[in-house]
Amino acid sequence: MYTDIPVMNYRTLCIAVWLLLSTALQLRAQNTYEGQVIDKTTEIAIPNVTVVLQKTNQATKTSEQGYFKITADAVSENDTLVFSYVGYKTLKLGVKNSGQQLFVTLEPDITQLKEVEINAGKAQDKVLNKFSWVDLSEEGNNKMFIQTHEALARLFEAPQTNSRLINIKIGRRQINWEKLRPEATESKYARFFVHVYAIDSTTRHPGQILLTKELVLLDKAKMITLDLSKEHLIIPGREFFIGIEWINNPFNETVQMLVTNIKERARLNGRVYDQTLSAYWISYQPFLVGYSTNNPRGVIWYKKEDKWMIWNLEPDLEIALSATIRY
Repeated sequence: MYTDIPVMNYRTLCIAVWLLLSTALQLRAQNTYEGQVIDKTTEIAIPNVTVVLQKTNQATKTSEQGYFKITADAVSENDTLVFSYVGYKTLKLGVKNSGQQLFVTLEPDITQLKEVEINAGKAQDKVLNKFSWVDLSEEGNNKMFIQTHEALARLFEAPQTNSRLINIKIGRRQINWEKLRPEATESKYARFFVHVYAIDSTTRHPGQILLTKELVLLDKAKMITLDLSKEHLIIPGREFFIGIEWINNPFNETVQMLVTNIKERARLNGRVYDQTLSAYWISYQPFLVGYSTNNPRGVIWYKKEDKWMIWNLEPDLEIALSATIRY
């Protein structure tokens, strides 16, 4: 057989092709399971949950926001993900029917809980603008992502004055840029500020900042819980705002390449012609979740050039932002 490829090069080529095919098969055989583990009752993320892929015996633990990611080679369809944590019932999920993007809810095990004395007149907790993990799911066409370049704030109203703020929950959207804009480069990380504002009695917009917290997220957790139980923050009056302030730096960047309709005159080899320019659209994490609801929503304000303005969103659009108060 005639060939113009030298013997050594031909053998090298065959070996290289074999290695590439082997690597491709290994990559195809890999399975990644990731998601978030939350409490079934409170819907608050649970950190340090042990997650085990039973047959391969691979294990990991959830992050501070309950996020986990586990990758295994050649996972069997009959394998099982096991979630366990002290004070909760162990949960087993078959990988065949669970999918690779998971929202896992663990049920408290009442047999392991300590008895709590219930006193008359005990303080009550109330969730304002409660949303659930269902509202954060990617399914359906009634979801959108909300992002600005400065800040936005939502108005809340407590049942009575001088309530104590216990926690804030934020719904975060993960966008499938590979399908939406394949050329985009996205950061899965997010760094931003959460502010609690008193209401300005004259303008009714966010006024004095009562508390500021900086959040740095290093995973893809969708439901973010900010625990403020140790802050002992008392809300003056009944109305207050919770705001998100974006930090526009490379840590948070998602860059998308666009083609503009702007034409620029160019000269080449003595000829003049029009050329289409490329442009870049930069947006920043976090992307908040907007979802449709029939319930009356709070007033949303956004800041532009240091001025607060009412954001005229769609009539039935709500932002996944809640506050738990104690009174």
